[in-house]
Amino acid sequence: MTKNSVVWAALLVIITVTVIVYSNYFTEVKRVPEQYDTEKEKLVCWIYTDGWSDLLAAYQNTHAGVELDVRVFPSYKELYTELLAALSIQTAPQIVELDSSYGLSELVSMNALAPVSGSALLPGEIMPAAAKPFTYGERLWAVPAGVSVPVMFYNKNLMKWTGVDKAIDFSSLEELGSKTKAWKADLTARKSAGWEQALVMDDSKPFILLNLWEQSRQSGLPGNQRLERLLRVWSGLVFDSKAMKPLRSQLAPSDFISGKTLFYMTNSNMIPWLDHYIAGKFEYDMLPAPLTGGNVLLPHISSFGIVAGEKAGSAAEDVVNYLASSEAQAKVLEATGYLPVRNQTIEAISRNYALNRKYGVLLGAAGTLESLKPSADAGLRWEQITQILNHLEMEQAADFGAYAAQLLPYMP
Repeated sequence: MTKNSVVWAALLVIITVTVIVYSNYFTEVKRVPEQYDTEKEKLVCWIYTDGWSDLLAAYQNTHAGVELDVRVFPSYKELYTELLAALSIQTAPQIVELDSSYGLSELVSMNALAPVSGSALLPGEIMPAAAKPFTYGERLWAVPAGVSVPVMFYNKNLMKWTGVDKAIDFSSLEELGSKTKAWKADLTARKSAGWEQALVMDDSKPFILLNLWEQSRQSGLPGNQRLERLLRVWSGLVFDSKAMKPLRSQLAPSDFISGKTLFYMTNSNMIPWLDHYIAGKFEYDMLPAPLTGGNVLLPHISSFGIVAGEKAGSAAEDVVNYLASSEAQAKVLEATGYLPVRNQTIEAISRNYALNRKYGVLLGAAGTLESLKPSADAGLRWEQITQILNHLEMEQAADFGAYAAQLLPYMP
């Protein structure tokens, strides 16, 4: 063997040994040096409230070691349906926004959620009504982040046609129907322009009916009579006062922003959406929803849960805790239209004159909230209410007693 061959052979042995040692070492530590600076914790987060996107982006900007992939769904129903499908094939996100309407007990029964750990926001720091819908089996399964209440937006420009200088609070839906009917008749007599419909409600109709149901408890009537009365009121809005056109739920937001509707009853978290799309086309304001008085409101609550599994680690928990932190909660109202869940944050906002003036209706409702416990039939209740209200909007000669009997077993 020549001298050059010996040298090359020695170099080859050295290189081979170096590669083997290097490979074994970094296989053991799982990553090469460059990865220490570039590797990130990747988390997928599903939400149905678009306003959370800005707060999640703020978190991302200050946490270089985390990469958030945020997907926004048009509604909670669509998110929940796809979540169930993703769980079945193990492609679920690590973080998911949950709604207080339904779904928690099913997810817990499926072992789909990781319980909230002791390092999360303590329930004592938030409104009790915010934690109740996500407490199941004496454990908290999601961290509440925002609260909305039923409100009624109104078009101040259209209100001027009625001759009423300013909007007035209505004590009930019956009063709203009768007064707007009189206003419409006056406009017709004067051959003056008006609106296409006085009132519109969106897909939150079950939420409105559940609030009416809770308010009706003070009447002292048996449940079937209370429920039948509420269903008659609903029908009356379509066929008696003609305040509301039938089956306009899907078009409700567009009807309002296009100036076709005087009143729009929905959840308060629609505020940022309306601000964006109305954008100065006309003036609008907000009133308490006419829910027949009483001292109790059922809120709609947004919370964040962590999907159980190997990927449900401390990084996901840190994101969820951030959304309920003092820093994020101070921005929740203007970003999402939700009230903060922290009592101290609500108190701070109340002392801010500008915010108090704009959001006074919401701040005033904070002390009247009472939530429902999670139940296995909550999803079916939501579907049954939706179907029956849709039937009532189409059937002028409806059998109210039969519909009340059908719906009563699902009512809380």
